[in-house]
Amino acid sequence: MARHLTPIRCFAAVRVEDEPRQAIAAWQDELRASGLEARWVAPTHLHLTLKFFGDLPRAAAEALGRALGEAMDRQRPFHIELRGAGAFPDLQRPRVLWVGVGQGAPALAALAGVVEEVARSLGVPFDARPFTPHLTVARLREGPAPAALPAAFTEAARRSWGEQVVRDVRLIHSTLTPEGPVYRDLGRFKLEAR
Repeated sequence: MARHLTPIRCFAAVRVEDEPRQAIAAWQDELRASGLEARWVAPTHLHLTLKFFGDLPRAAAEALGRALGEAMDRQRPFHIELRGAGAFPDLQRPRVLWVGVGQGAPALAALAGVVEEVARSLGVPFDARPFTPHLTVARLREGPAPAALPAAFTEAARRSWGEQVVRDVRLIHSTLTPEGPVYRDLGRFKLEAR
């Protein structure tokens, strides 16, 4: 199949900066050392997904990138704090381990709303689930919670992982491989409003 016809699996996200990324990576190491078996998200891949689009035709992804660039020009940078931890659907049946957002969560939700509106205006399909500000740190197999999980999460549920300024939104191409996803920025769109 010609490269220009190959669909692009993509999503819009905010990348996690160095300080919180290092704190979260150290916590992942603690959980791993406790014997928790999971598929761990590489620290370099930690991000806050604003909207997942799935497989898009290349032309649609390019149009989305242009429109996101224009929309982000009208947004202001803002602070967020990465805080707390939890599991989806819950700690009794954890499938996804996550870190949450404290300060700045409403601004992040508003930014996700802008991204959704851009996609809707272009007719680009997207995951319609309501936005829940979080970043995924690990995925677990189905089944009951490991015995160590609730104890490991007691302290983490109250912990601050650090703060950062949201200065841009990335449109990220995700290529699935047996070793895990490979991410590549298709576009980086600065929040420029003063």
